[in-house]
Amino acid sequence: MPRTGPLRALLIGVGTLLALVLALATPAGAATVAPTLTSADAPGFRVSGSGARVARGALSGALPRALRGVPASGTSLRGSGRRTLVSAVFTFSS
Repeated sequence: MPRTGPLRALLIGVGTLLALVLALATPAGAATVAPTLTSADAPGFRVSGSGARVARGALSGALPRALRGVPASGTSLRGSGRRTLVSAVFTFSS
């Protein structure tokens, strides 16, 4: 398992929290696409990956049983140097 530095862990946590807040603020059935971060949300970052694979990869270790079969959407943003920001959304109801 790769080691994550404290800054990377903080960025992953902030991105995940922001995506969760956006998901909870959207009324059920109003959005057809899960709200993940875009390059417009994070100036200086560009999209380096997207999809369910990115969302599952944002979790360290094996996927928890509660998330198996749950639709997932994620976006990976890369900044200058080694900075990476990952946002992931798991949708439990539609």
